[in-house]
This record gives sequence, C-alpha cells and structure tokens, in this order.
Amino acid sequence: DLVKVGGLIAYDNTLWNGSVVAPPDAPLRKYVRYYRDFVMELNKALAVDPRIEISQIPVGDGVTLCRRVY
Repeated sequence: DLVKVGGLIAYDNTLWNGSVVAPPDAPLRKYVRYYRDFVMELNKALAVDPRIEISQIPVGDGVTLCRRVY
C-alpha cells in the first residue's frame, strides 16, 4: 500500500475552474472540458472508496484532503 493507515493526501484543483458543477453544455475552454472528465472521475472514485475519509475545501480551485482510515 502506498499510503499507511492514518496517512493524508492533499489533491489540488478538485473544482477545476468550477467546471465540475457546470452543466454539460456550458461554454468551457477546450482544455477545461478535456480535463474536467478526469477530475470528475477521480472525485467520484474518492467519494465511494470506503478506505478513506475525504474533505473538499473550496479554496482557490479546490483542494480535497483524503485520509486513509483502514
């Protein structure tokens, strides 16, 4: 395992210019639209992983803290 129990990882840019909550047809720059799907996929995977607790902080472009609980 790469992260020990109790270990913490901070993941930056979790709101990706606000695009993760934008409607699918929102006018977004090409690079924002391209990477948005990857950011959303990771956010969803973290949200359902029972091994971790997460806290998303809406500072700047968003930071998610992930703590391994088991």
